[in-house]
Amino acid sequence: MKRIIISHLLIALLLWLPGSLRAEATAVADSLADNTAAGFYVGLHPGMPMSTANFSSFGADKFRPGWTAGIYGGYRLNSIWSFELTGAWGQQFMAERSCCIDKDYFLGTDGKRYKFIPEGTAGEYYNNLKSRIFVQRYGVQANMNVLGFFKATKDSPWRAEISPALYAAGTNTDILRKSDNSIFAENMSSWHLGLGVNAQASYAVSETLSVGLYAGMTHFTGKPIDSMPLLHVTNCVIDAGVKITVNLGRK
Repeated sequence: MKRIIISHLLIALLLWLPGSLRAEATAVADSLADNTAAGFYVGLHPGMPMSTANFSSFGADKFRPGWTAGIYGGYRLNSIWSFELTGAWGQQFMAERSCCIDKDYFLGTDGKRYKFIPEGTAGEYYNNLKSRIFVQRYGVQANMNVLGFFKATKDSPWRAEISPALYAAGTNTDILRKSDNSIFAENMSSWHLGLGVNAQASYAVSETLSVGLYAGMTHFTGKPIDSMPLLHVTNCVIDAGVKITVNLGRK
């Protein structure tokens, strides 16, 4: 009798264990998916900005890329939506476009642009000037992961996000002479409102670490970021770089 009872208990145990293990495995998998889909995160985003205003990073004489170092922190609501705060600091470099050389523009020490130079006016021709701009930028952006809309890729380690953003940016500009890098005008400061959109792709290397690339464009309102006399209506920054994200988990 005892042998019969023990054998029945062993059979019941064997029947119970696989289901229990499957349930446990499912619970663990769900927990991991939930932790990677929702929670706080922080990160770094070094990049290479390129600017266009009256002057341009795509100058008539050569290409002048800038640099930026940024940080961000945010909260991921689910596999589709996340929101983050960003801050970035760096420099941008710009010089005359080809049209400025063709028209032989001249910048007076009075800050005005001349095509026909009044007698006795001191200054420099545009083709001997360049801008060096220190930029600080603070913003908020929403990230929409388009892969999260599809069942097959909702829990994928890949993310492909479109991110509208709003920024407040401060610029401090020096205008230099190309010939000897001497200061023509300096410390011209202004603040701008920036409206932009970014696209970014990232891959989760582990549960806590993701790496990716981003690119975006931001239009700035207000004065030209290069502090040159208004000539062109463009006043934007094209930015591209790397994003390194550390997931902190749900709080």
